[in-house]
Amino acid sequence: MKIKILDYRNRPTEVDVGELKDIEKIFVEVGTGDEILNVVHKDGTTARFDSSKDRTRYFYDGWYDVYDEKRGINIINDPEWLNRTHYSYLREYGDTSEADMSDWW
Repeated sequence: MKIKILDYRNRPTEVDVGELKDIEKIFVEVGTGDEILNVVHKDGTTARFDSSKDRTRYFYDGWYDVYDEKRGINIINDPEWLNRTHYSYLREYGDTSEADMSDWW
């Protein structure tokens, strides 16, 4: 199964996570606006796929589940998630100069 992850500039990276039947959980960590896909296989092994090839700093922005067999979560094929564009302020506004950040501090 192939999954698209995005860096903070909205550049996609397609990763192959293998067969869904062999996977227990998939979650996305967001660091400095970049998506990092984490896969936990049923045999206990893990895999990590990073969308960034040029990050110089790492600021933890959070995480969310996209698939969890035990908890019944599966948004991998959900159109809202597949067409996501709002996890980074750069994706939200297209250019940081357009963003109103006056209430950020």
